[in-house]
Amino acid sequence: MKKLYTLIVIFSCLSFTAANAQNLFSENFDAVATLISSGGWTAQNNSVPVGTEVWHNGTGLAVSAYNGAVDSYAEVSFNSTGTNGNISNWLITPMINLKNGDVVSFYTSSYNNAAYPDRLDLRLNILNTLNVGSTDTSVGDFTELLVQVNPTLSLDTAAYPQDYWGQFSATISGLSGPTDCRIAFRYNVPDGGSAGINSTTIGIDAFSVDFPTAIVKVDAGLELSVYPNPVADRLNIDFAQPLSENGIVRIYNTLGQSVISFAVNKGQTKASFSAASLSSGAYSFVLELAGEKTKRNFIKN
Repeated sequence: MKKLYTLIVIFSCLSFTAANAQNLFSENFDAVATLISSGGWTAQNNSVPVGTEVWHNGTGLAVSAYNGAVDSYAEVSFNSTGTNGNISNWLITPMINLKNGDVVSFYTSSYNNAAYPDRLDLRLNILNTLNVGSTDTSVGDFTELLVQVNPTLSLDTAAYPQDYWGQFSATISGLSGPTDCRIAFRYNVPDGGSAGINSTTIGIDAFSVDFPTAIVKVDAGLELSVYPNPVADRLNIDFAQPLSENGIVRIYNTLGQSVISFAVNKGQTKASFSAASLSSGAYSFVLELAGEKTKRNFIKN
């Protein structure tokens, strides 16, 4: 099997397509205990020493769930291990039939990564088993690392999104055809626990598997610039010359879904819009004008 290519948080600057997506699987973690007991999800804690905590509905973050009720997200913390130990706490999906081109995405947030860094893996098992091994370092049949959030255990609010929900995604490739698989979240933190130097509390939400459809070619068109980038509130657009006719601007997320659109008029040299409602992550700006599409990428803080 070829290496699976991973897209984490940002778009490639060489990307020239935008797409809609067909949802294949989604979970918003409204009732985590039920998912584990009868919903086909599996939890296994291989931390050393094993702590008292299992994956559960959220209570410990400084933010509410990304969507749904306040506690509608899956949470786990430093209590995965004892006073001090190595954390390896797994949450495994039911079987999902995957094919090349499918996009796996989720949102995650940390309570206090700036003081006690967290780390999260998203792993793929193409054998459709529940085997994660039996040690704090084993991964069993989940050999493909799709995403690793904060791989170097950096102490800041961007390496692992803190007090906001950051989106991460990966695109599946290298499969021989449609394949029954399982995907796993692994809270993976060495030297964790209440007396450890790492680990606080993390949450995951809005897990989704989608297949992009209706690919739209984006040609090199009008010269323009977008700023500030990254943006926190209002994004400005400067056109190199007055627009030759009326057009439309669309903002796409990492799944190729249009999340904002607005009209621009003939003769305009500038435009702006509020990005405040967008979740933190990567987005694509596409101007449709005179039969051409011009694309720029930006980051929302």
